[in-house]
Formats: sequence, C-alpha cells, structure tokens
Amino acid sequence: MHYCVLDTSAILQRFQPTDQNAQYLIDVLYQNTKIELYIPYVCFSEVIQQFYNAHKKSQLTSTPMSITERSGLINRLRQDVKDGKLNPYPTEASLFARTEEIFNQSFTITARNRVIDMADMLVIATGLELNSLSSSAEETYIFSSDCHLFDVATALGIKCFNPRLVTVDQMPECFDRRMFKRNPVSLHAICKDCNTGDVYGSTRIIDICEYGICIEQPKKNINIGDRINFSISPGGSWKDADTRIGVAVRSENDRVGVLLEEPLSLN
Repeated sequence: MHYCVLDTSAILQRFQPTDQNAQYLIDVLYQNTKIELYIPYVCFSEVIQQFYNAHKKSQLTSTPMSITERSGLINRLRQDVKDGKLNPYPTEASLFARTEEIFNQSFTITARNRVIDMADMLVIATGLELNSLSSSAEETYIFSSDCHLFDVATALGIKCFNPRLVTVDQMPECFDRRMFKRNPVSLHAICKDCNTGDVYGSTRIIDICEYGICIEQPKKNINIGDRINFSISPGGSWKDADTRIGVAVRSENDRVGVLLEEPLSLN
C-alpha cells in the first residue's frame, strides 16, 4: 500500500477541474485500490470554502452556480470520505511537532524568504508523518500545484508530483492499475478513437488485469493520452465482443499499456 497526500489544489481537480491532465491523474489515484488518499482536515474545510467562493463569483457571470449545485459538490466530497476513497488526516500534536522543521526549511528555498502557510505546513507534516509510519516497501507522495509547498516538501525528502505537469506514464509503476494481477490471454481487439471514431486497427491483447490491458501496437499508432474504444473478443469473433473504453498510459517496444475506465472480469 502506498500513501498519497492531496492538498486543496489537487483535490479540487476532482470536483472543479481546471486542467484535463490533472483531473485524469487525480481520477487514476481515486480508482487505484493499492493507494490510500489523505487530506488534512484543514484542507477539507478549504475545499468547501472554494465551493462557496466559486458560487459567489459565478453570480456575476452568465452561468451562475445554484445553491443546489454548490451543495451537490459538498455532498460529493463528504461521500468520498464516507466511502473511504478519501481519508481526512487528524491534526494531532505530532504534526505540530514538525512545525519548526518545516517553517525553517521554507525560509531557505525562496528568494523572499517567505514562510509557508499553515494549511501547506500541515500537508507536508502529514506526508512526513505517513512516511515515518510506512514500511520500506511503502512510499508516501504529495500531490500539489503549489510551487512553494512542492519545493519545501521535496527539500524535506517527500516525493511530490504536480498533477498539472506530470502524466501517469511519468509516475512510478505503483500508480498504474494495469500493473496488478496481470494474466496472459489469447484475445483480440478492434481499436477506435473515442473522439473521432477513426479506426486504429485490430490488434492482439498480450495480457490483462482488472483495470488494464497490454496490447500490440496496431497499424495506426496509439499515442499516450489517446482515449480508445475497444471491442474485445476471444479468437477474433466479434459477435459477443466486450466493449471497453480506456486511455493509453504507457508505450514501449511496440506494446501499449491501457488504463480502462471500467474493470474487466478476470474469470
């Protein structure tokens, strides 16, 4: 199991996305059962505050947000917590014990010697706390688009990713659900571009797992980030083909790794 700490900027990409890549990356984290997601309690409140801010600002636009829509966002956030997809991390004394270490570091890495704010400090403290509790086989990561938070956390030894700037194929393999429970198979697929309907061609599936497939590169190359419609069939018979949609996340040695939006049955 690996641990990921999301700050306010990262979690908002799930509810009010401003960047397509960041939204997709956060969705990948949510769907990976080998990862536990954490958010400090203070960020939970900050996210709700941003919902209120967005509601207020929208009243001056041609498409104002309704109170019902705002409440819907808050309820979705609470449901994620209730379902165990997102874990609010308690603000315990052990986190504040790291305050001076984090503040001192924040002074050393910026030209203006700007101290990090309290919410960002708690994000980093949560990362340090989880890192100290994890085994050697586990990793802790922070996801944030805040440059100052990113730099301070990195200087303190926490691995960080900016969801706006990194793609799934650039991250450690533990983030790719396609890496788990891979089974060799004898299946074929016809691949089409979800956006244009263009046909990439037929291909052979090399192996599968619950949320992914590895295929041979078809006649028309599939590129990382392409959203693809697959018709999957045993032995090349398309009468009872199983249709799935996925996004290409890895490509090497004439093979393409695809992350599926819905799971495959491994039976």
